[in-house]
Amino acid sequence: MSVKKIEHRQVIIIGAGPAGAACAQRLAEKGLDVLILERRSIVGNPAQCGECIPNWGEVIGTFKNLDDHQWLKDYFDFPERLRLHRLDNMRVFLPSGKSFNFELDAFAG
Repeated sequence: MSVKKIEHRQVIIIGAGPAGAACAQRLAEKGLDVLILERRSIVGNPAQCGECIPNWGEVIGTFKNLDDHQWLKDYFDFPERLRLHRLDNMRVFLPSGKSFNFELDAFAG
């Protein structure tokens, strides 16, 4: 694709994971010209590193100004599609040797 074609898009989304794919679909349904850029060959799937998946309340809270949440349910209904493990805390270790604990209400896939 040429640079000129990219410059004339109304929206360019970097990353075609669940959030990028859902955003692109929603914007396209609203009539916007959307381009998604993704470096992996698989699109629409969460990152393959077992990152945290927020609970439904956190997802809805992020989009609290939207009237219609059904499209979010279509994309974020992870427990039926993935094998998930509940996370109630996480410890992050820094190169300096310091560590931090975080309480969570999330899932990891």
